[in-house]
Amino acid sequence: MHCLLSLSPSSPCVISLGHLDNNESPIQAAERETQEEAGLVKKDLEYYDKFEEKTTYNVQGKPKDVYYYLARLRNAEQEINLSDEHQNLSWSNLQDACKLVKYENMQNILRKAEEFIQNL
Repeated sequence: MHCLLSLSPSSPCVISLGHLDNNESPIQAAERETQEEAGLVKKDLEYYDKFEEKTTYNVQGKPKDVYYYLARLRNAEQEINLSDEHQNLSWSNLQDACKLVKYENMQNILRKAEEFIQNL
């Protein structure tokens, strides 16, 4: 497994994140954010439909749910076009990705994704 990580001024390492617009489902929001932040559209990706991870944390005293999905690029040579929100990107293996990600819950989600792929 290789993970696409991007660097932004506000966070040392992120995977496409965002909020739900109007009546979007979490997967629709993930697809929109991936297009906005990395220039990848739905047809560029093959989703692993059975992988969805949810984590909840508090922001200003209110719970916030974050959903994570797993996909692979259909074309390994696909160009990634980062938005202005990000400064750099890195394709990282699990060990390196876990070093770059500062939150333990995100490291655990990356490990679950690796395990999921290993068991396909």
